[in-house]
Amino acid sequence: MPKFFAVAVKDLKVFFRRKSTTALLLLSPIIVIVFLGVLFGGQRAVVGRGLPMVVCNYDEGSDGVVIASEFLSVLSNVSGNAFSYNELSQTFALNQEACRQFAELNVRKGNYAAGLFFPKAFTYNIVNGNGQTLEMYMDNSKLEISTIEQAYVGAVTQLISIEVGSQFVNKVWEKLRRTDDQIGQLQKERIPSARSELEATRSNLSAFNDRLNSFDIQSFYNSVAEGKASLSEASSRLDELSASSQRARSRLNSAQSDLSAARSYASQASSTVSTARSRVSSAKASIGCPSAPAGCTELDQVDSELSAVANQVYQVQSKLDSYDSEITESRRELDQLDASVVVMRQKLSQSDSKLDSVRDTIREFEQFKSDSLALVSQTNSRLAKALSDLDALSQYLDDAHREIREFTSKNPENVVRPILLKNADSFDWKAFRSIDFLIYGIIAIIVMLSSLLLSSVALVKERSSGVFQRVLISPVSSWSFVLGKLVASQVLLLVEVALLFAIAAFVFNVKLWNAALVVSVALLLAACFVCLGLIIGAVSRTENTAILSVIALSIPMIFISGIVFPYEFMPVPVQIITDFSPVTFGIAAMKYSSLYQVTPNFFSVWGPMEYSLAALFAEFAVFFLLAVLALKVLGSKEQG
Repeated sequence: MPKFFAVAVKDLKVFFRRKSTTALLLLSPIIVIVFLGVLFGGQRAVVGRGLPMVVCNYDEGSDGVVIASEFLSVLSNVSGNAFSYNELSQTFALNQEACRQFAELNVRKGNYAAGLFFPKAFTYNIVNGNGQTLEMYMDNSKLEISTIEQAYVGAVTQLISIEVGSQFVNKVWEKLRRTDDQIGQLQKERIPSARSELEATRSNLSAFNDRLNSFDIQSFYNSVAEGKASLSEASSRLDELSASSQRARSRLNSAQSDLSAARSYASQASSTVSTARSRVSSAKASIGCPSAPAGCTELDQVDSELSAVANQVYQVQSKLDSYDSEITESRRELDQLDASVVVMRQKLSQSDSKLDSVRDTIREFEQFKSDSLALVSQTNSRLAKALSDLDALSQYLDDAHREIREFTSKNPENVVRPILLKNADSFDWKAFRSIDFLIYGIIAIIVMLSSLLLSSVALVKERSSGVFQRVLISPVSSWSFVLGKLVASQVLLLVEVALLFAIAAFVFNVKLWNAALVVSVALLLAACFVCLGLIIGAVSRTENTAILSVIALSIPMIFISGIVFPYEFMPVPVQIITDFSPVTFGIAAMKYSSLYQVTPNFFSVWGPMEYSLAALFAEFAVFFLLAVLALKVLGSKEQG
């Protein structure tokens, strides 16, 4: 087994025995990348609460336009909602100076990042061509924030006269164009339609006047009079019918009396016959019938005759009852007839009232006819005047149409903005987020810190525990020792790097191209810092010294890596130092291979990708040799 491989296996075994260390090696980078992914994973325009800015806005606007409000809207759009406004205009509604003093005091106390002051006539002065000063009171103790404020507010201040002015002119001209279109529509449709409607109205009024004149009011009065006469005649006939009913009722009463007497006679006759039959029966019993046939036969004959008389009396009573029922029915029919007469009288009375109402309506209609004829005459005169005014309006609209076309024929943007700068982004911000560009720098910094701490602290622990002294007396050269450390670290960091890129790709949906090349660059960068960490571990006697040395080395590298401060804006001496930083080359190589999708070709003209990879390889070789040399020197000191 190669000696460096044995060293690597030993380091991995020792490392994995410390479960907490293994967990921290994996969890710490995950926590960092998840936090930064959440921080930078939103769209470009998404920000946090924004910089607090106090606004004293007393701009009253002009013609419905408030340029101060449009200024704040443009500032929000340009800055991506980087500012949160607190308008004090309502609190200090009547005192601009009090609002200014309050704002300046709170900016000086650090409660607000800046204050903007819009005077009352801000829009009015701009609209009327007068200069207007926008004042900003700024907390310049926070350099980065004040720079952002100056950049955003300054850019908007330069653009607002063009953009807001152009928007204002465009709105005015657009309104004029819409007015011109409406004028054209009026001339083509509305005015001819109005003329036709006025003429049709005059024609309808004339027809209405003719119809009113055609109504014969006297004929209506005559019809009402005829109706009244018919009702009077019907009332007379009802009186006659009522009298006839009374006579019939008297006759029925007389017949009822006669019938009652006849029924009394019939009842007496029936009683007499019944008495006679009873006596005949008694006589038959006394002579012993039917034992005495001679006497019984006569009595039977008498009884039979009496029975026939009783039947006749019964028939007479039945007829009398029938006559009584007929008289009762006739009396009921007479009652119904009398009730019908009463109803008919009520109806005749109602009809008479209705005829009176109709006569009143006819009188009202007669007055309406007179008033309508007068109104028609007056309206007809007004319609004639309206037609004359419509002709004058049509001529006025022709003149306005011609003047508006001449006024709006020029493009206001060519006057307000003679030079137009058109920007085109190479990356679509709708498809890319900040994390898509920062992920390479984040992973490079995590790899740098992990590699430096892992190698430097491990070597210091081996020195303090005596493991390094045992290695020195073993047949392991410095080359094999450094190479073994590299192999062990690469195995661990390969897992870490793969996990970081997996989180970036699958959790935050970062677009990665040439993933194998990107991982290889990250591992090469890790190898550089493993060697550098071994050098730190060789010159550090304690773990604290190693950790502080790592911090002192890594923090400047983070700032000069380009992820915090742009390389192009760095001072020249710092740029020279940055040109030798492995973090710079590692980030550049990963960006060019994945973000720009560049495949290195060392056999053609070299570009930034090839230079970055070559520089990273060269620095790895230098750090590797320095690590071997440092360990040899350390071994000599330890053995000495």
